[in-house]
Amino acid sequence: MKENTSKKTIKSLPFLLGLLSPYILPILGTAVIGSLTILANTGLLAVSAILICLAALLPPVLDLMPLSAAVRLFGISRGIFRYWERLASHSITFRLLEDLRVWYYRQLLPLTPGGILNKHTKLFKSVTEDLETLQFFYLRVVAAPLVAFITLLSISGILAFLLPGAIPVLWIAGMINGLLMPLFSRHGSKKHGETTLKQELDYRHNLQDFLMGLEILWVYDRCNEQKKATLDTYLAGNQLRQDGETRRGHLNALSGIVSGLAMTCTLWVGALAVEQGSLKGIYLLAAALLVYGALEAVQPLPLAVSYYYDSLAAADNMLEITTGEPTGLSLLGNPTLHTLPTLPQPPGITFSGVSFTYPEGKIPALEQVSFILPPGSHTAIIGQIGSGKSSLAALLLGYYRPQEGKICLGDMPLEALGKEALCDHISLVEQNPYLFTASLRENLELAAGPKSEEELWAALQWAGLFEMASALPQKLDTLLSPQGQNFSSGERQRLALARMYLENKPVVILDEALKNLDNLTANLLLERILSFCKDRTLLMISHDQQHPAQMDYLLHMEHGHAHIEPNRPSPSCS
Repeated sequence: MKENTSKKTIKSLPFLLGLLSPYILPILGTAVIGSLTILANTGLLAVSAILICLAALLPPVLDLMPLSAAVRLFGISRGIFRYWERLASHSITFRLLEDLRVWYYRQLLPLTPGGILNKHTKLFKSVTEDLETLQFFYLRVVAAPLVAFITLLSISGILAFLLPGAIPVLWIAGMINGLLMPLFSRHGSKKHGETTLKQELDYRHNLQDFLMGLEILWVYDRCNEQKKATLDTYLAGNQLRQDGETRRGHLNALSGIVSGLAMTCTLWVGALAVEQGSLKGIYLLAAALLVYGALEAVQPLPLAVSYYYDSLAAADNMLEITTGEPTGLSLLGNPTLHTLPTLPQPPGITFSGVSFTYPEGKIPALEQVSFILPPGSHTAIIGQIGSGKSSLAALLLGYYRPQEGKICLGDMPLEALGKEALCDHISLVEQNPYLFTASLRENLELAAGPKSEEELWAALQWAGLFEMASALPQKLDTLLSPQGQNFSSGERQRLALARMYLENKPVVILDEALKNLDNLTANLLLERILSFCKDRTLLMISHDQQHPAQMDYLLHMEHGHAHIEPNRPSPSCS
């Protein structure tokens, strides 16, 4: 079967490395600074050991002064390099995070609401957690190996003059901590990252079902079952997170044991060198501390593998959401247009041979739909559930692109018009409008922008909400609960109608916008809507046969096919 959209095959690792490519030189520079920080700390330990050992021999005080100065130098240098390293590494991290966020949001914009309707749970996790996970990709996955390699190389150069026999000990311990342990933990970390991601998504799905379906669960006495399923998935995910932290703790402990054994072996090799006369006794402890300090740079590497697979899982989730052809018009608008196009006011609407199948669907939602709605006409779109009524509105709003045919607003195709211009011309009121957790004022001004008090109250009066809004404790500044749950469904619909009134756009789409109102209120608002839309193009999706009687045209939808007919004397239609 031929697919409607081609899938892009993007690998997570090249994607992540591509984000780092503009910062290669700063990354290398920061790795050198990180190595200098560890070298300063190691030098402080080594020189302090030499100073203590030499002081035990009671030499002249002047012989101790250079070492005392060196201790102060390494101590001050360690603080300076640490500050410099943190400043540089976090600067890169924040710039990478900025680039990642900008890239991600730009990838989401062309998807439009239609492209993310079936991905909202993953999308929420992605913007809240995956981006936060990836901010550590540089610090814990990329920087750690670079710092470790530079540090081991530098300490090896020092040991070549001081105790050459300790160099194999250093590199063997470094290979164990930096390669063998990460390889050992690789399979478990990868599987753990994938399992944890799946468990978190299952938990979010169950939690969403519990919260959004609480009323129906209560009616059917299934609250306890859904609550238990949600709690079980949460506990399973929490256990996975604890297992991951335990694994990281074990790796860290094993790394410390290897470092301790390496220090012990260095003392043994150094003791042999002292016995043979190739090493002065005062340098024995310093050589051991050099090895131990150098292995400090290798200790993060086992954990880097775990963070690496966490980063891949996060990137996979992001790319799964953003991969694919845009389903609708780009929210960035048409880049070829320097100014927004001028359309006739109000514009007409034309569908020419439009066929459309939803991305996840197999049955066409619309097939060869063609009609012309003259400017300023009022059209009722009627039909059974699933006949394609809302699909017409979704295409006109740019949520999706049809696979065949052309849609025009005025005389301009939607693709040429661009989403920005489209938003300037069309208002939408749905059966279940979404209200944001913000003030009543902010919800009213969502699309229309700042309005005066008089304009806001006039819109509420028009929508029949003046008394309700006047009774609120803080009037227009009253905060709405999530999704406007402190209002009834009818009040939420009327708020959406008030928002449409303030928008004052030339095309109005009402998708069952009066469904939740009683007959008296619905008829009153319908009269006001028809008066308001006197010089506007109106599309009214409704199952109510009473409302279409006052329309200019009837657009009958049946199994994705459309038939239009005049409902009363009006300009010609086809």
